[in-house]
Amino acid sequence: MACANGSVPLLLPWANNSVSADGTVLSRGISFAIGTPPQAFSLTPSTLSNNLFVNNAAECVAATNSSCIGQLGGIYASATSTSFAEVNYAVWDGSRESVDLAFASSYVFFDDAAAFGLKPDVNKFTTFPMYTNGSTDIESADAFTEDEASYRATLPLGMNSTFLNFLVDSGQASSRTFGLWAGSESEETPQDGLLVVGGYDESRIKSAATTSTFPMFSDCPTCAILTAITYDVGGKSTTLFAEDTDTLTVHLDPFSSDLRLPSAMLDALAAAEKTAVWNETSRHFELPTKPAPAGTITVTISDMGTPGGDASKPSVKTYKTVIPATELYSRPRAYNAAGIFEVDNATVFDMAVTNQTDPIDQTNVVTFGTLGLPFFTQNYLVVDPDARNFQLSPAVVTAADPKGADAKVKQVCRVLPTTKQKSQVGAIAGAAVGAALGVLLIVALVLFLRKRRNNGNRPRVHSRGESDAPTATSQMPIVRRNPPESLESSSLELPRQVPSPATLALSDGTTFPSPLSGRTRSTRSGRSGKQHENPRRGLAHDTFRKVDEENDGRLLDEKPMGLSETIHSRVTLPRLAAEHTVE
Repeated sequence: MACANGSVPLLLPWANNSVSADGTVLSRGISFAIGTPPQAFSLTPSTLSNNLFVNNAAECVAATNSSCIGQLGGIYASATSTSFAEVNYAVWDGSRESVDLAFASSYVFFDDAAAFGLKPDVNKFTTFPMYTNGSTDIESADAFTEDEASYRATLPLGMNSTFLNFLVDSGQASSRTFGLWAGSESEETPQDGLLVVGGYDESRIKSAATTSTFPMFSDCPTCAILTAITYDVGGKSTTLFAEDTDTLTVHLDPFSSDLRLPSAMLDALAAAEKTAVWNETSRHFELPTKPAPAGTITVTISDMGTPGGDASKPSVKTYKTVIPATELYSRPRAYNAAGIFEVDNATVFDMAVTNQTDPIDQTNVVTFGTLGLPFFTQNYLVVDPDARNFQLSPAVVTAADPKGADAKVKQVCRVLPTTKQKSQVGAIAGAAVGAALGVLLIVALVLFLRKRRNNGNRPRVHSRGESDAPTATSQMPIVRRNPPESLESSSLELPRQVPSPATLALSDGTTFPSPLSGRTRSTRSGRSGKQHENPRRGLAHDTFRKVDEENDGRLLDEKPMGLSETIHSRVTLPRLAAEHTVE
């Protein structure tokens, strides 16, 4: 059944796709064709990114470098596309919070044609905002030697995803809600995954009773609190936390091929698995093939507190999942000269765990982690950006049709204002308040002009404690990060400026670090300082903090210069009214 805009859910298989002109090089991701004539890509979904990124063809030096092309998920040659149009960053239609202004000159922002999915003749954009690295930003060789995936072509699924926005605006998807199962890359039972935009696949959800709902935050849309993590092998369970009361903020993002943890937790893992040897080049633990490793990792996460509620009482207290050995270990694989992804070292197993590093100072003193692809092989994700929440459920991991023919798709429709006014209560209330304030301001202006005309140029004298600022109380009180010092700050006058804290903290005292850019420069490039602050998937936090200081923690009705809202504590970020229905 089609929604009001005539659309149905869009099915996008996560599979091996050709990314070379001759069709011999395969790369795993979501199939895309970009440019005219079309150039093939395989994009890796990311829940933290808002813009579509592809690599400049210069990254691989030669079009015959098949191993490079396969690892990057395809390369883009703008000169061969007749529909390519470079766009000035100032007027680019992409989401600007993903690109730091200081590094915008390192990238080429452009519009080009794009087609995707099982029906590319129907599912396409005649022009779509994308960006690529400039020819002077070539550092991928280091990433290849370290087996890093930082430079893969990216399908953005963030809270302000241009891809999701364009799909709904063009009527090619029923809503921005999406469901995702990543499939499996295991050697024994590899399986294709499936991304559903405009709904989700009920057949992949093990049980509705096991589904947990988490709130989303602007700067960390799919984040949670890791409350427990153990490595389990040989009947023994070892916690990776130093103390039982320790917790860790984690990003849930399938773009990362690993579980990324602070180095102290890796030390605990090494102590629990005596056969593990750290490979400094690949930045993974290696284990012998005989006997085959059998360890598993159990993670327990909680939500970060309901927006507008009590952050000390999360709605999701425990969501537990086990990552089995089949998804935790694999023999090292790489692209050969022919562009075939194959095992290149059959003597060891790699563990899909690596260290989470800080791309700025490289001190590795970080207070957050990432639950990447291994987590998503065992869990089904449903994200609803409009309602600002995401759901997790244990996934059904049995084989299914790779194109989703047997998927039980639950459609989620975007409700338009003309079809269901009740869903627009928040917007209507805001408009009413805005109108009321507008009338008050007009009346105040008239009175001010009349008084000024009557008083002429007579100097104004204030009594002690009087202010020039208006004193009428707003119908929509300003939400503050910190408790007010007095009732004066509840007026419409500009609030006092409070210095931005070094680290953001939730209301229960939990520190909340800025998300790590998922697309960072190689740690071995020899660069230091802010040169490592690659903007491809990073967020312009300096700008966020400046905006936050100027507005004292208020959520903005309009985003300045296209930036997203700042991070807010769990008591300052209200949940938006959902503008959709489930059919």
